[in-house]
Amino acid sequence: MDCKTQNSLLQDATTSLSDGYDVLYFSPTPIIEASIEEITNKPIIVTSPYKGLNSFKAEDWESFFGRDDLILRLLDNLCNQNITLLLGASGSGKSSVIQAGLISRLKESFGSKFTAISLKPDRNPFLSLYNSRLQNNYQCEAEITLTQLIQNLQQEDRGTYWLIVIDNFEELFTLSNSQEAQFFIEDIIEAYKLLNKPSDCSVKIKIILAMRSEYLDNLSAYPHLIDIIVTQKIYK
Repeated sequence: MDCKTQNSLLQDATTSLSDGYDVLYFSPTPIIEASIEEITNKPIIVTSPYKGLNSFKAEDWESFFGRDDLILRLLDNLCNQNITLLLGASGSGKSSVIQAGLISRLKESFGSKFTAISLKPDRNPFLSLYNSRLQNNYQCEAEITLTQLIQNLQQEDRGTYWLIVIDNFEELFTLSNSQEAQFFIEDIIEAYKLLNKPSDCSVKIKIILAMRSEYLDNLSAYPHLIDIIVTQKIYK
């Protein structure tokens, strides 16, 4: 629509108002008619894309947006480091960024060669690790440590990419038995050392820890873990 036509329509509408009408209207134009047809023919979205305080899942990736910069930072960190700590306040979207953002990008890049193992420490982090492996149809007969799991994956050497996500990492301090928490953190440190050893193995294995930032002080009791993640933390 050119400026002359627009001015003419505006003049007609203004005249209508001056004649006593209290509604501003325009006569239908081809553009408006086309827009109406497009709107009326669009499928109705029956589910809301907004989750509130609920986390987005990997299958929600199509409706997850607005975190591209953070996702790219995480991807960059995973390329250069074997372990990453994602910090953020409660409800800030850490789980959503990992599940609907990071994991969906890695699936797109690596396809069937990519697998994510996600767990929350809960009361027994080793049992949680065992259950998460079962959910991924990974054959296992008993609880094993994170280090043992990584050794098993490296021995398979199939050119795969594994992302081990330990979400709600603060549960080690709020729910888990203190001894179990100590063992699990020591296990993470050993797993990190194993991943940092020079190897010809074609398997990529990365670990990401997601934790509420207000629990960061709890890590002060584990200086070796702090040494590992102090330069590799990302704030949400």
